[in-house]
Amino acid sequence: QGIDYPAAFEKVISVGAVDSQGEKTEESSKGLDIMAPGKQVVSDGLHGTNIVVGGTSIAAPHVLVRLH
Repeated sequence: QGIDYPAAFEKVISVGAVDSQGEKTEESSKGLDIMAPGKQVVSDGLHGTNIVVGGTSIAAPHVLVRLH
């Protein structure tokens, strides 16, 4: 599976998800710029609850980019 837009744009950083063992998850493409935790991640839910989520959308907030 290739990298789709908007991640395919030159000035965009593509983020994939890995599990707790550092293995690429099934929803992540090959050839991404960076990988971050994205499987069974505990997050805030509604009304102060915790939920367990996964995917590349939850991996992306783990990435902090510093531009100089």
